[in-house]
Amino acid sequence: MRKAVISGPFVIRDDEGWAAGKYCRGDINAVRWADGTYGPNEWWRTYCGGEIRVELHAFAQVVDDKGTLLFGADALLHKGTNETNTDLDTEVRDLRFQVAAGESVTHTVYLKNEENGGKDYATLELTFTNAG
Repeated sequence: MRKAVISGPFVIRDDEGWAAGKYCRGDINAVRWADGTYGPNEWWRTYCGGEIRVELHAFAQVVDDKGTLLFGADALLHKGTNETNTDLDTEVRDLRFQVAAGESVTHTVYLKNEENGGKDYATLELTFTNAG
């Protein structure tokens, strides 16, 4: 078993409705134990402005006897009339990173809602860590 961590800061902007111009900031810290193969599941989610939900669906799998992890991730931005809506506005799919034991890889994900002028967005500064 390996300790798989996805972490980093995020910024979300909700620029429509009653929360227009609202920024939400925070830190992602999603930890799982990885061994064999299993599909992506939700590791993290957050909300902003009463209308936006951002989710990170991921997996981590040990791929060799040295403890290398294969991370996979999908980032999703839902925008609707409430935080539980199913209106998927934008997504980044199939991020894949192989990370050696004790190492990290950093990647920036930018999700931009193209509807209504495209002023809603989320930026995720993701660090994928094979913590051992």
